[in-house]
Amino acid sequence: MLPCLTLYGDIIGMAAGFFYNVYLMGVNRAIYLKNTLLYLELWDVISGLIKAAVFGVIIAIIGCWQGLKAEGGAEGVGKATTQTVVIASICILIMNFFMSKVFPASL
Repeated sequence: MLPCLTLYGDIIGMAAGFFYNVYLMGVNRAIYLKNTLLYLELWDVISGLIKAAVFGVIIAIIGCWQGLKAEGGAEGVGKATTQTVVIASICILIMNFFMSKVFPASL
């Protein structure tokens, strides 16, 4: 689901940018759309969706691993949840670094 949420966030961000620039800042809507489509590259969207899928897998694996280790009732579940967030955040940060090095800036 993380790639779907990422795509949804991209669409909401573009709509918010359109609203802000056209209605609040007074930018011509045709110019905004032209420049947005001119600088929007498909590879940017695809690489973001690939990263989101990898991050989703990382979160799922670490969450399952910590969940299966949890013991001690509600307190153990709380500790496992905290550990999951910390470990997954660090792993995502590291994986993002390496994926940014591997992926080309544009195709």
